[in-house]
Amino acid sequence: MAFDFGDRFLNAFFSLEYDFNHPSAVKLRGRGLFLCSNRVLLEHPFYNTKAGREVWDQLPESDKVFRDCKLWLSTQSNKVMVGASIELPQKFNSFLNRSEALYQKYAIEGRTPLLLKSVDNFRQVTPTVPSLYRSATLDELSEKDALRLLNLPALTILDLRNSDEIRNGQMKLSSGSTLLYDFLSTSQSHVRQEISILQNVDKFWDKAIDRMPFAQKSKASLQNVFEAGALDRAAALHLEQGGLPAFYTVMLESCGKEFCRALKVCHRHLTSPNQNDDSLLLFHCQKGKDRTGVLAMLLQHCLGDDPAEIIQSYGVSGELLGESAATDASDKQSSSAFVDWSHFRGSPEQAMKDSMAWVQETYGSLDAYLDFIGFPAAYRRDLQEWKQKTKAKKR
Repeated sequence: MAFDFGDRFLNAFFSLEYDFNHPSAVKLRGRGLFLCSNRVLLEHPFYNTKAGREVWDQLPESDKVFRDCKLWLSTQSNKVMVGASIELPQKFNSFLNRSEALYQKYAIEGRTPLLLKSVDNFRQVTPTVPSLYRSATLDELSEKDALRLLNLPALTILDLRNSDEIRNGQMKLSSGSTLLYDFLSTSQSHVRQEISILQNVDKFWDKAIDRMPFAQKSKASLQNVFEAGALDRAAALHLEQGGLPAFYTVMLESCGKEFCRALKVCHRHLTSPNQNDDSLLLFHCQKGKDRTGVLAMLLQHCLGDDPAEIIQSYGVSGELLGESAATDASDKQSSSAFVDWSHFRGSPEQAMKDSMAWVQETYGSLDAYLDFIGFPAAYRRDLQEWKQKTKAKKR
């Protein structure tokens, strides 16, 4: 049954012929306008019925792939999906080249940044690297923005959230996000990788407790003998008093291994022989401000951005998110019930400036910190050389 449906599916969608020399087609081409579908993704019309699901449950894996079609059960929507694609006609090459020439002619500075209106805090990490983006969660994507990502030649999404955040997000995905994640589950050109910053909460709080003054820690430890949670509450209060710089520096100290892994993913993407400006890497956390902001700071440093550029880029998040610093007590997304996360709102430039100063004082330099976590000078040179080559190409 699967094979029979696959043949009919392909015939229905891809057997139509198009007259590229028709006057109306020539007119559209002259304006750089095309409408072409060579890849489709939709819910299976039979296997999602009650009778069809019984057949699906008994269907061998070998019957789920045929010709240019593939069937799979979506982990997001619990629907049986069917996808199919064909190669673009050879005739399209010259048309696409013409459209690319028009695009380059009108693009500012040779390239127009990608725009996703349904994603908070979405932007380039640095204007000098057009293939590198950062954002808040992708769980509320519009279908239009999902298609923008799916139409890219290649995409790597690096999710920095913890497993609880990812699971909670999956419970309320938009239709666009469901479309994207379903495609990522089967695609080789579009992939998603999870590197959780702050997954190990105990390690984070151990470092936070170590930061407490000796007298305060001793008192809280004694209270903890008689009152469970007293030490955690005291550590949370101390962290709140330190604000964003305390949060970021404890994160840098406790999550070095995870930041190193994330940096290596970025290094691999940017320096790959197959990499081009249309192959995007996007990393994000929940708001695209804290974990994403710290990773962006490290990556921008590796790419050679000066501290003023890094600090200014960080400061944009608060404005894009509509957050003012430390004013709204309603924001309590936390793995700890003791923390008032309203102390960590906004993105004042001073917070990143103080965090970078802490790294300088504690490790000697940002380069020394990167060496310490296992991201060596050779990798940093690779990134800076790649950046220089990219700038030279644009000239």
